Amino acid sequence: MDRGRPEIWIQCLMYASLSTSLIAALGAVLGKQWLGHFIRCGRGPIDVRGRLRQQKMDGLQTWYFSAVLESLPLLIQVSLLLFGIALGASIWTQQPTIATPVVLTMAFGALFYGAIIVSCILSPTCPFQTTASTILRFAIQSII
Repeated sequence: MDRGRPEIWIQCLMYASLSTSLIAALGAVLGKQWLGHFIRCGRGPIDVRGRLRQQKMDGLQTWYFSAVLESLPLLIQVSLLLFGIALGASIWTQQPTIATPVVLTMAFGALFYGAIIVSCILSPTCPFQTTASTILRFAIQSII
């Protein structure tokens, strides 16, 4: 393997992490803007404002608004995973001794997150629900 190859993959992972973080940030800003639009109902009689609010609520359900907003933390989690892999690989290519605690810490974090997801899949009443655990539980239930 030539010398430039690992650095290219590491940079790809870091830029993918950055891009994912920026998309999540954009989604959060847009979500705040969308919620502000939902809250504003204008002026007029209360029955007209009530109908308008109900139309907006129906739109939120039709367009799966909550699913879109709940996907934003998943993007941040993917970004963190990509960055952790890139950071570990980058340090490992330069100084394996220093990289060992970084990689072990990242591995502990990944195992902890995996344990939380498994706990949530096994127990729907687990208070640590995440978007990933919800998606996996739904996928498992649809297979079984």
